[in-house]
Amino acid sequence: MTPSEYINLLHTRQLHWIKVASFFGSKQPEDDVQDAYIRAFEYVNKNGIKEDVDPYGLMFFCVRSTSLQKGDKVANSFDFVISDGTINIEEDSEYNKVKDDVIVGIIHEEVESWEWFERTLFTLYFNLSRSNTEKMSMRKLAKETRIALPTIFNTIKECKVKIKNRINDET
Repeated sequence: MTPSEYINLLHTRQLHWIKVASFFGSKQPEDDVQDAYIRAFEYVNKNGIKEDVDPYGLMFFCVRSTSLQKGDKVANSFDFVISDGTINIEEDSEYNKVKDDVIVGIIHEEVESWEWFERTLFTLYFNLSRSNTEKMSMRKLAKETRIALPTIFNTIKECKVKIKNRINDET
């Protein structure tokens, strides 16, 4: 199965995905579902299609995370359309690249203002230093540092909230 066929399979449940996005509080469920298709497509392109993994489970997580992460101030940088079995991804010409640089700067300033534990854990988890190309999962981080997984999870969650609040305050 090709990635396009995979996405077309997911698209057969379009109305279901819109309901899922609405359930998670999406103000624009159709747009969030389209963004979830992009995430699913990118994941399948990067990691391949695994026959033992439920494709609808992947899409559920993509829809859920997209719906929960979307805010009123998030800029959409891509238009994503499925028609006649083809996938078209076009960059939006109105997307402001300068805003990305400002947000990245805000994130780095916020992270630098934290105490050592939060800053180090967040930097390791999101690989902010880019010194290592391997992604560090929470479970792997817990195993290697011997810090309890719930501690890592809660710390990362709190860090994300701090960053989100700082970005909302400054943009």
